Amino acid sequence: MLEIQVNVRIEGEASADGPFFISGNLPQLGNWNARKVRLQQADGDLYTFNFAVEAGTLVEFKITRGSWLRQGVYGEPFEGFPPSNIAFIAEESETIDLSVINWYNQVPDRFDPVIGNLVIHRGFRSKWLRFSRRLFVWLPPSYGDTTKRFPVLYMHDGQNLFDSKTSFSIHDWKVDEVATRLIKQKKINEFIVVGIGNSRDRDEEYDWFRPLGKAYAKFMISELKPFIDRKYRTLSDAANTAIMGSSSGGMISFQLAWNYPHIFSMAGCLSPAFFVSKSKLYKVIKSDPKPLKPVKFYLDAGEYEPEFAEAADKMKAHLLKFGYREGRDLQTQLGKKQNHSEEAWARRIHIPLKFFFAR
Repeated sequence: MLEIQVNVRIEGEASADGPFFISGNLPQLGNWNARKVRLQQADGDLYTFNFAVEAGTLVEFKITRGSWLRQGVYGEPFEGFPPSNIAFIAEESETIDLSVINWYNQVPDRFDPVIGNLVIHRGFRSKWLRFSRRLFVWLPPSYGDTTKRFPVLYMHDGQNLFDSKTSFSIHDWKVDEVATRLIKQKKINEFIVVGIGNSRDRDEEYDWFRPLGKAYAKFMISELKPFIDRKYRTLSDAANTAIMGSSSGGMISFQLAWNYPHIFSMAGCLSPAFFVSKSKLYKVIKSDPKPLKPVKFYLDAGEYEPEFAEAADKMKAHLLKFGYREGRDLQTQLGKKQNHSEEAWARRIHIPLKFFFAR
């Protein structure tokens, strides 16, 4: 077993009364309970915690004051905003020194603003689904200055895409920042993004093999897409319509494009949870007698999420056997030292955007 010691100095604007907590992905770190494992005060503003792990274990954690909104913002060498998880593969006993310089809920909004025109439709209802949801519609830079129409990218877990204040993890995908940068650099064409907020039925809605998964497909095709096409200046044909998501959202993106290629011609599957459907999806592809579908697929995963990386590799093998070609209608990626998080997907989102919307 390896011994890990975490030293945390609470300083500057972060100075406050405790208790302070460490929260991470292991039982000894509270299994992501934000207020289960307390740091022990060592001396003044210095707090510490020790734990043991086996060699090769992925370790991720945050420092909090008892909630995700009150998690630490770090100084060097872990600086960044929103604050990242501290993540590493344990290879030797070591000491990690952290400096918490502020708390997330105390940092002004100007440090992570939404870029561009984001329109939010609240309480969008469906006759197929149990819960209403928010729609987050991001319009490209020239939308208000022209009468032209634009391709559309539909994305699941919409509350996590643009604004860290609405994201469950306080990290967003930074779709607005990344898309704006690529458009200004003339690397991609402009497009509209429709973020679909999830609901309490997320797990079932994001699997086409379950009843609510088929209902979610009906909602997207017969209710949501017609609404967006009426409300905004879209290019509504399949050639200009993409779908994207992560984890189960990556799985439903693949399932929708595979089953409805006349609606979606591009599917981005980041860290896809293909294993959730008990390999049914692989069997469907293997037995599908139809010719190559007119769909471009993007698959990826992070190095620190081996189960999802294995699922993406397995799907890649099936697609290559089906007749897809890497670089033409299939692109794959492994994110080095990246985990299963909004922060990791934000670091990779530029790749599928360029694959789908390159100039």
